[in-house]
Amino acid sequence: MLLISPVELKVVNRGPDTFFVNFKFVGSDGRPNGQPLPDHIANQLDAWQKTARKEHVHVPTDLTFTYWAGEQTYSQTLMMREHGSSPWSWLLYSDDIKINLSYGTLKGNVFCQARFSSHLLHMIGPEQSIVAAEAMLHEFIGELFHQQASEVHLCIDLQGFDFSTLCIHDPDRFPFVSRVTNISDRPLPPTNEEQEGGLSERDYARLQEQIEQDKHALEQELLLQPALRTTHQRIATLDFGSHASDISAQIYNKTLEIKKHQKQWFEPIWLSNGWNGRSEIWRLEFRFKRAFFNKYDLNEAFTVIAMFETLWKYATEEWLRFVDLEQSSDSNTSRLPTHTVWELVQQAYSVQHDTCTADPAGEQENRIRQVIQEKPLQVIKQAEYIRIDDELQHVFCWSDDDLFQLVRSGESPAAWSRCLLSVAFLTYVVELPSKLRMTEAGRQYAALEESLRDVSVDVLRDLARSALAGLSPDQLVELLDHLSPRSFEEVRTRLVKRDRRMAKLDSLIALLAGTFRSAVALAPPDEIGEVSSITGQRVRQPDLYSDALWVLRKIQDYDKKKERVYCEEVWKKRLAYGFVTALQLEEERKYYGVDLAPSDWSEVNTIFDELRSKGHRSKNGNPETDSDNFSDIA
Repeated sequence: MLLISPVELKVVNRGPDTFFVNFKFVGSDGRPNGQPLPDHIANQLDAWQKTARKEHVHVPTDLTFTYWAGEQTYSQTLMMREHGSSPWSWLLYSDDIKINLSYGTLKGNVFCQARFSSHLLHMIGPEQSIVAAEAMLHEFIGELFHQQASEVHLCIDLQGFDFSTLCIHDPDRFPFVSRVTNISDRPLPPTNEEQEGGLSERDYARLQEQIEQDKHALEQELLLQPALRTTHQRIATLDFGSHASDISAQIYNKTLEIKKHQKQWFEPIWLSNGWNGRSEIWRLEFRFKRAFFNKYDLNEAFTVIAMFETLWKYATEEWLRFVDLEQSSDSNTSRLPTHTVWELVQQAYSVQHDTCTADPAGEQENRIRQVIQEKPLQVIKQAEYIRIDDELQHVFCWSDDDLFQLVRSGESPAAWSRCLLSVAFLTYVVELPSKLRMTEAGRQYAALEESLRDVSVDVLRDLARSALAGLSPDQLVELLDHLSPRSFEEVRTRLVKRDRRMAKLDSLIALLAGTFRSAVALAPPDEIGEVSSITGQRVRQPDLYSDALWVLRKIQDYDKKKERVYCEEVWKKRLAYGFVTALQLEEERKYYGVDLAPSDWSEVNTIFDELRSKGHRSKNGNPETDSDNFSDIA
């Protein structure tokens, strides 16, 4: 009997996880006209590509991908790769989007294909993504376009059911009714390549070969380490159909997949939709390709987006269905009732049955995390100000009885001047506690600010968590209203971007640690100071700080040999990661300057030598003209 977890069965995420959109030129009637890419645009793309080939690096272009999330704007410069990939002549990319370009003479007259990343689609949705891409292309090319849906992966993330418990190898107990016969399972989550999609026939063959190699490697590992079998012999992925098919599907352990591929940025999305923070999440994903859309005359990208509910309904009701084997003894599986879990799945994209609803507690937890990460000092100050004000309110406060006694204290005959004086006196008395509170709060606030002046950001974040824990629910809401963005879309976007950034950093730190130790292990002991170069005796064991200085000197020597400048190289990396745009990098260079490599200084000196020589010759010619020009340039 299938066991359903006592955890609440809930859809904690839904939407397109991958979206490919083709762009074609259109005429004045708004229909594709078969126009190729303009020559001047092709020449500009060629120039960038030649520079990339010459320098053996990806180079920045003039294309900037810009979009809004809430009230915040994000921009990234697209980088050009050194080579194209058939059928595309030029390959451009940023962290959020990939753009492939051709001359537009291919079948269908497609000159551009955009692939929107999973995290971008989950941050701002497919509509805004397409609009942002079209705006970028229009600014670069200056034309209008038709957007054609090329490939879409629709998914949901489900909490509360473990698909690895299904018995899929017994024909009599197989719980799925499907139009596809090619069904398989594996103990590994999907690879990044198959999740990204857009693969050629050769890519699919290579991918399938890699999947088989990974399965074989895992089987060998289990033979050598039997203790791992209980963990790794569970089903992690169910494949329905081939990736090359018009439509295919996967059911896989998303929790396992995000750990393997460092996609923990999904967790704040799940949390905001009611995830309990502990349960395993399973993903159901259907992949629709251009050939499928052709069958049903679906072409325009926004039309396909409007048809997401219909596509999901077809995929989960007609193409694939999970049945309840316990509800009937009928040997004809197709007549068995749909499993209750699958009924929830079928309604995931329904407008009438909104199964993926926002969770206020989860959203608040995400807001707390966002302000602690980005504004720990402001959180501490605001929380402390709320606490101080609350405490002082009880110290500097007139009770109703005190005010009544003040009013009755004067028993002399009433006069207009005395009434005015009494009102002025009472106003002063009532406002006095508030003024005293503000004075005392300001004093304590200044003392707090002084004490936190040199505290590290990690300590500040710990203090911020403690400060928030001491607030009442109402005080917490007041603080978040003040410090957190109004739009939760902006909060989600910031968390996703930060989580992706930190995942990359953690991966690089792990790689750096291994590379660092390997470099030290390979270094001659006398060169790093472990062994005396005079006596040959060991004088110390490996030491992190001493070895780090040696490694830093080696890096410095390497940069000098390659004529690279550290500051400039770091800014280039920030550009490649999408943290700054090419325009912002130029502004940095303009305001703060950039260190030049020795070869650059040599070129500068050569130019100045030529100018000095010209100025020297001008003394025998026309000194008024040449000398003045030299002075201006120098």
